[in-house]
Amino acid sequence: MIRKLRGAAALLSMLVAGGAAAQSFPDRPIRLIVPYAAGGITDQVARQLTDIAAKKLGQPIVVDNRPGVNGTMGATQLVGQPADGYLLSMAPIGVFRVPHMQKTRFDPRKDFTYISMIAGYSSAVGVNADSPYKTLKDLVNAAKAPGANISYGTSGTYSSHHLAMVMLGKNTGAHWTHVPFKGDSEAITSMLGHNTQVTTVANSMVPFVQTNKIRILATFGEKRSADYPDAPTAKELGFPVVQASPFGIIAPVGVPQPVVQKLDEAFKSALDDPKFKAFASQVGLNINYRNSADYTAYAKRAFEEERETMAVAGAAAKD
Repeated sequence: MIRKLRGAAALLSMLVAGGAAAQSFPDRPIRLIVPYAAGGITDQVARQLTDIAAKKLGQPIVVDNRPGVNGTMGATQLVGQPADGYLLSMAPIGVFRVPHMQKTRFDPRKDFTYISMIAGYSSAVGVNADSPYKTLKDLVNAAKAPGANISYGTSGTYSSHHLAMVMLGKNTGAHWTHVPFKGDSEAITSMLGHNTQVTTVANSMVPFVQTNKIRILATFGEKRSADYPDAPTAKELGFPVVQASPFGIIAPVGVPQPVVQKLDEAFKSALDDPKFKAFASQVGLNINYRNSADYTAYAKRAFEEERETMAVAGAAAKD
């Protein structure tokens, strides 16, 4: 009986201490891992976001760049760390995709606390202004014809852009050749030089659309892209393919709910700030906020969707 009472007292003490810690959170700087190199667009987004969120929280948020492993270095670093809210990471779509390609130290279904989904990019299908393909249906029909020889460039193998075209091919029976490049600019240059017929990237084609050098046939988001408002989504056109690149903020599993709420509110406040909205518009970022509960539910769906996508792409991990 005495042992049970001691156990109950210890548990109560832990709960009280945890509640007090959550109430005073944060009382020191927070670290946010950005799994990409400094200076890139994701790094810029993180710094703009954290500058505003830090003012809401009353403590600095220090950005720590850890590039590598397809954007999953941050997720890897969170495993086994204290769940106190002082260590966070940005989580790109690779957090749900890479576990289906190779062994990882983390399982996105059970190793993280999902704080807030922030935003994302949508892939777009572009062709030269003088291309015979005026619509996505034109392109698909041409790629289904016997002897078709259509190639498309992207920023890399197993990027969201590549996988969007893989899934479109699966859903329509279209056949095309993927040409991976080291970045968006190389893929666009190849198409402008008529070495490839199609480019699938995100907002890097905007300047060429504005100068009437490239025509956007469709985008692969849930809704139309702010970058290409006149371009329909593939879904609108009757092709059930959605392949966006959302990212959010995660923490080690087990962060107390009051701390999660404080962090979530701070990041939501930053997303609503006019300064951040102006920045997002400038860089072609689609704000796509989800709170902790909705982001958690999304994570479970995304993991299974990426399993299917990667299996189709031929990159599912072999047991």
